Amino acid sequence: MRASALFVTLSVVAGVEATTGQTTVTLVGTTLDSATLQPIQAVSVYTTTTVRTDFTDASGAFQLADLPPGTHIVTLRRGGYRTRSFRVTLADDDRGESELGWILLSPGQEPTARIGGTVSSSLGAPVERAGVMLNGRLVAYSGTEGRYQVEGVEAGINLLEVRRIGYRPASIELQIPGDVDMIEVPVTLGIIPLRLAEIVVDAEHTVFVSGLLRNFYRRRQRGFGHYFTRWQIEDRNPIDVTDLLRTVPGVSVVPSGAFSNTIRVIRGSCRGSPDVYVDGMRIFAEDLDVMVLPSDVHGIEVYTGIAGAPIEYSSSRCGVILVWTN
Repeated sequence: MRASALFVTLSVVAGVEATTGQTTVTLVGTTLDSATLQPIQAVSVYTTTTVRTDFTDASGAFQLADLPPGTHIVTLRRGGYRTRSFRVTLADDDRGESELGWILLSPGQEPTARIGGTVSSSLGAPVERAGVMLNGRLVAYSGTEGRYQVEGVEAGINLLEVRRIGYRPASIELQIPGDVDMIEVPVTLGIIPLRLAEIVVDAEHTVFVSGLLRNFYRRRQRGFGHYFTRWQIEDRNPIDVTDLLRTVPGVSVVPSGAFSNTIRVIRGSCRGSPDVYVDGMRIFAEDLDVMVLPSDVHGIEVYTGIAGAPIEYSSSRCGVILVWTN
């Protein structure tokens, strides 16, 4: 019997974001079964370096839109085939199409492994409740001794990220072989130094701010977007951060799991999820309530489109949400 396999042909198409002038790139491709040469539907195609994800349609086609220049890890996954990952480097001056050739996915059960380790600060102390993300998804938290463990890590290239408020995030690229059961991956997080605070007087409130919060209050004075200050959050006393977003026109919050919510922007031609950042770090929107408590938040900015949003965060037509904890 001839074993079937999955082939993928990809190309790179460059485009320019008209509003910001920032060059973005779209990866497009078509998946075919090597035995039948018929299109394969429902292949998951995503990058571990962004939150761009797509599934092949009935014709086997997919698109990963709005990728910034740089090196990305593209992963293709479908049940019954072994996952494959590879790197794609997108230059600032990419134009037209660039063929990446054929990618073979062999049929069979995907080998998996466990990864674990201790999350420590740069001073050597264990870091508790650090969020552990695998390929852009929150999968675990470190315990009281800084220990974490992730089950079912598939062979190939995987991106491990560890984040904790007050620390610089760590990002580690792992090449998981198919013949190991357990891999020890210790992680060290650098402590973010404290800055001298400034004083901001807003109506009846006086607040000491430092670092990124200074830009939050400066943008708030311009009047674009929707803003929640620390005292507004305390007055509303929300259970979750997304409870605040329900009050923003054009924003819809829908439960997507036991502890997560999906954020959607319904405005103009947009019917999708906005980009979400916490202290300047990109996260999945549905992970916001898991990673951040309302008591940790000092400010929130909500932009339901590109207009008015800070240029360094405004890559999505469906807007951006910026959450600041320090």
